[in-house]
Amino acid sequence: MKEWEISKVQYEAYPCNVQFVILGSETSKIFRQIDYPGQWFYAQTRFLPAMYKTQQMYPNASFYIFGDDDTYFFKSALVDFLKTKDPNQVIGYGKSYCSWDFVQFLQPAPISCHKFLQGGAGVVLTNRLLSTVAPHLINCSNKFNSARFAGSMRFGICAARFLPKNDWELTVARGLDELFYSKTPETEVSQFGLSVSPITFHKLSVKDFEYIRTARYVDFQIKKQHYEADLGDIAFTAQELVLTIPQYRLGYVPGMKIICPFTHEEFNVSSKWKPIIKKKKLVGAQQIYGPFTVKLMFKNDISPKEVIPKNYDPKTHEFTCEARTPDIVALRKDQGISIYSIIINIIVLYFLYYLRYKV
Repeated sequence: MKEWEISKVQYEAYPCNVQFVILGSETSKIFRQIDYPGQWFYAQTRFLPAMYKTQQMYPNASFYIFGDDDTYFFKSALVDFLKTKDPNQVIGYGKSYCSWDFVQFLQPAPISCHKFLQGGAGVVLTNRLLSTVAPHLINCSNKFNSARFAGSMRFGICAARFLPKNDWELTVARGLDELFYSKTPETEVSQFGLSVSPITFHKLSVKDFEYIRTARYVDFQIKKQHYEADLGDIAFTAQELVLTIPQYRLGYVPGMKIICPFTHEEFNVSSKWKPIIKKKKLVGAQQIYGPFTVKLMFKNDISPKEVIPKNYDPKTHEFTCEARTPDIVALRKDQGISIYSIIINIIVLYFLYYLRYKV
């Protein structure tokens, strides 16, 4: 990847700070020995060297987070999760699976099925874990160098070899299926929503990225300055709406749908979040779901994970609720809310997909 290409991606990613890891010549021989068609196959041989190089560049990081280019991370949920974890423990978190049958045949597992944490669903490794395994990653990459050997499986087998007997299978690899998801929201979100805020979704297309963005962000403008308000703490979670009769409630999945629990009829989201601005300040947002409108009024003294029903107007089919005042980020002036910015974002996503693992 050329310098101008790196600069372009970093510029378009604002306010995210995207850094690139250049693997260097010490691993290039491994790549040249592999000749498989397709970007997925080419990527697998880079997996362990990239993890090794990342640990070498940032040896004092508390945690290391890995994902694919079609993985979506919810920052607030991830940060809340990390605050409860100890980087000095030898633990990895993610969505766990058993390795493919042919991998188990090549490397028989001592007690189970060669458990691994799927990279696409997002993986969190503590400093203690990666610093313990990192010195062995290049040798492991040389040994397990078939491009048909998925990278996250390689790490699982490598970690199992260099940690105390059976520790990886029994105590180190922690599968947290309620936080790390290996597929899209439409596949993973249950009928009435998730019990807790997700950390990741995976296998996302450009359309899926836009779908999550519509569920999560309120775009608004004040005095020619563009902002994003982040509703990620409640997006896709299980909430409730109350009709005129208090005993009659509807299921509500913010950013996604409203569900009638008795008939199971669903009203999918049909608009973006529309900002409610008073006295040059964002005070709420509303979104349409079929015939219904949900209006969220923001307050500071509410749990960040909660939506509190307050009123229902049967004439307008409008629900009024209260939610925690979201975090707000100011965008660059050229990142305005327009069709041009949407087109640019889509182009960048395709650009990233094309350049996948080319650095």
